[in-house]
Amino acid sequence: MTTVVNLEHARARRAVDAHVRLVPDPATVAARIGCGELLMAPAELARTLRVSMRQVRRWRTEGMPAVELTPRTYRYLLSDCLRWLTERGGTTPTRVA
Repeated sequence: MTTVVNLEHARARRAVDAHVRLVPDPATVAARIGCGELLMAPAELARTLRVSMRQVRRWRTEGMPAVELTPRTYRYLLSDCLRWLTERGGTTPTRVA
């Protein structure tokens, strides 16, 4: 029984390690795309702009610039998002946290 548990644990650990390697470090991606600004996770962007996560997802589907790390993982540059909101005529926060 111990061998079976250890084997299952080892398989699960390898799967987790493989997934972690798939999602690149935001600083690495920022360097790769040639900007000094760090990429923000959707939750960070929502908190900074004082909107909900749902609103951030909605804006992304409407064309807000985002960097796609994996098919379900996106990161954002705050300057690009603020520019997009301004050009679009949308409401931008008066003070960014």
